[in-house]
Amino acid sequence: MSVNFMFRSITIGDDDVRRLQTNEHLNDNIMDFYLQVLTRRLLVPDRNPYADDVYMFNCHFHTALSAEKKEKEGTLAQRWERNLRLFDRDVIFIPYNEEEHW
Repeated sequence: MSVNFMFRSITIGDDDVRRLQTNEHLNDNIMDFYLQVLTRRLLVPDRNPYADDVYMFNCHFHTALSAEKKEKEGTLAQRWERNLRLFDRDVIFIPYNEEEHW
């Protein structure tokens, strides 16, 4: 039986579901899925007066920022700041994994 469903822009497949079993390491897809669920449930302005004070990046933010830093310093970060108003937030969550798995 094949499992394949989509939540926002994240598709969860068989390999992702297998990783939720005991003694398996999580992958970026599972982490991004969970961050999206948290964002959708906790950071809704109608239900949480502090929702606009928090921003959660996905698992690929640090990788994208590091790759861009090697090419052109600042353009991607400046665009994110302009679009997301990061300096107006009280909490910014950046998932970062330096090793091979979560």
